[in-house]
Amino acid sequence: MASDVRCNLLKLDEHLRTRRRQSIATMLLPALCILGTACRPAPELGELSSEDLAGIRDLREAFVHAELRGDRTAQAALFTEDAVLMEPGAPLREGRTVIEEGLREFDVTLEDFGMSSIEVEGGAGFAYDRGTYSLRWRTFGTGDMEEESGDYLMVVRKTSGGTWRIAALLHNRGA
Repeated sequence: MASDVRCNLLKLDEHLRTRRRQSIATMLLPALCILGTACRPAPELGELSSEDLAGIRDLREAFVHAELRGDRTAQAALFTEDAVLMEPGAPLREGRTVIEEGLREFDVTLEDFGMSSIEVEGGAGFAYDRGTYSLRWRTFGTGDMEEESGDYLMVVRKTSGGTWRIAALLHNRGA
């Protein structure tokens, strides 16, 4: 069993190194281990199809639209049951229900929110989407405009039904 895990991790590491994405690999490998995927037999890694890329793009866009509507239930439904959400200054949130509770804590009226993908890579039912985000909202009471921007890393997993779901979402605020 341990040799299978080691073999799976070595295959994934070799694939990522060939793509010259070592900085992403250092974040992706721990995320995959946290999710327990390294304990499963690894299928051959391949390229993402155009349908896969479109599905991941649609997932990102659905996340943005749900955020703009303030629809936390729809937003949480985009995560896998065992997903992980890591936000600056917030506790680690594990599981869709806990993630939805955390999303509800950000109870503001957004003026604008966007995510711009820089790269999407993956294969064998997993991928990562790395990019930037920005949002603007009005504070309650004073109505002052607040802004935030930063980087995100979204690890996505293809479900048995063929749809893509968020397995891990990490973001940090820009300097």
